[in-house]
Parts: sequence; structure tokens; C-alpha cells
Amino acid sequence: MSEGMLKTIVVLLGVLTTLGIYSVLYKENKVFRFFEHLYLGLAGGYAIAANWNDVLKTNWWEPMVNDGKWWLILLLPAGSLFYFIYSKKNGWMARLIFGLFIGLAAGQQFQGFAGDYWPKIQTAATKTLWVDSTKINQEYPIASYATVLNNWLFMAILTAVMVYFFFSFEQKSTGAISKVSKFGRYAMMIAFGAMFGNTIMARMALLIGRIYFLIHAPEAMSSSGP
Repeated sequence: MSEGMLKTIVVLLGVLTTLGIYSVLYKENKVFRFFEHLYLGLAGGYAIAANWNDVLKTNWWEPMVNDGKWWLILLLPAGSLFYFIYSKKNGWMARLIFGLFIGLAAGQQFQGFAGDYWPKIQTAATKTLWVDSTKINQEYPIASYATVLNNWLFMAILTAVMVYFFFSFEQKSTGAISKVSKFGRYAMMIAFGAMFGNTIMARMALLIGRIYFLIHAPEAMSSSGP
């Protein structure tokens, strides 16, 4: 089989799978189900191969075989405990290794959360709320006032959101605390809306990419040659 023919077959398969996946926009059907399971199967196979080549082979097999770190073989029975989840009698053994990994993952997530958000908390606590006349940019003096105004807005929204999540006292509908809490809720709704819009834009970018592929697929097949 020539290289051009192989390229044509690949493009045709890409067109068929794209149309099959997007057929769900009409209604859920067997064609969509087939390509959905095909995609999941390919993704699962790729994940297994990537896990072996990028993780197990480089961090476990090669150090054990080539570098003489024989004690790494002890990780094999520990990893095999995962498969006891399929046993009704010995399922408790799988919970041991799952609990260990969940604890390790929770610790790593907490460490990552602290490393990511603690500097932001420090930055929020040290924001400049007053204009220093000695540090005003002479070329763009308005920039200093805009920065301070932005910092005040940031602190107001931060305080309102924290008040919204403060449940230690009753927030009456007519009180000032309730109004601040409501402002915090609206601020969060705006932020969530912006995040949702960003997600939609990302999905639209993927859709535009597939539409571009479908439109230019005939050109790709014709340029592949015999």
C-alpha cells in the first residue's frame, strides 16, 4: 500500500469517526454508541501503553533490571492488591492500598493547594490601598489611581465572598451583613459565568477544528496522490 493511499484511508476514517460522534446532535443512536465505545477502547489502550512506557518501565522495570534495585519487586504484590476489588471475600485487601493512595493523594493535593494559594493570600493581604504621591508614575499618573481602585474593588469582592460563606451567625434579610453576603453571591455568579463562558469557548475551538477538518478533507485526500 502506497503512502498516498494510506493517508487517504486515515483521512476517511477521521471523517467517518467525526460524523459518527457528532450524530448524537440529532439523537442518540447506534452509530454514536459504536464510535463512543471505539474511542473509549482506544483511549484505554493508549493509557495502558503510556503508563507502561512513561511510568512503570522507566521508574520500576529498568531500575530493577538494569540498576540492580531488586527491592522494587516488593511493589508488585502491593500493586496486585488493587485487583482484589473484584473479590467479594477478599475485597478488604483492596481497600488497604486504596486508602494508602488516597491518603498520599490528599497530602499532595493539600501541599499543591497551599503552594498555589498561600502566595495569593499573602499578595491579597499586602495590596496597596492608598496612592503614594512619591511613587506616582509621572508619564502615566492615572495608572497609580487605577491600580488602587482595582485593589479596593478586589478587597470589597473578597470580603463580600468571605461573608457569604460565614455561617457562625444568622444573616437576616434586612441587615447590612445580608446585603454584603448577597453582593458576594452575585460576584461569584459573575465569576462562574466567566468560567463557564471560557469553557464554552474552548469547546467551540474544538468544534471549529473538526469542522475545518471536514471541509478540507477532500483537499487532503486529493493531494495525497496515488
